[in-house]
Amino acid sequence: MAASILTPPFSIFIIPGIIVAILGSWCGQIYMKAQLSVKREMSNARSPVLGHFGAAISGLGKAVIYFHESPSNES
Repeated sequence: MAASILTPPFSIFIIPGIIVAILGSWCGQIYMKAQLSVKREMSNARSPVLGHFGAAISGLGKAVIYFHESPSNES
């Protein structure tokens, strides 16, 4: 079996396959480093929006209770 892998028709694919695997690994490492910093920036940019949204939702319940109080309960 090992001898059939090293015959000329199959051996022409070994070197280009190794080169493609090395280049793919190198590009993947660069992509992952770039993606990490992009995700960090996106998270920092989105965080205040989520904070304001959470505050608005928590205040919404108070507003609903305020508007549903009857005037007879006021002193």
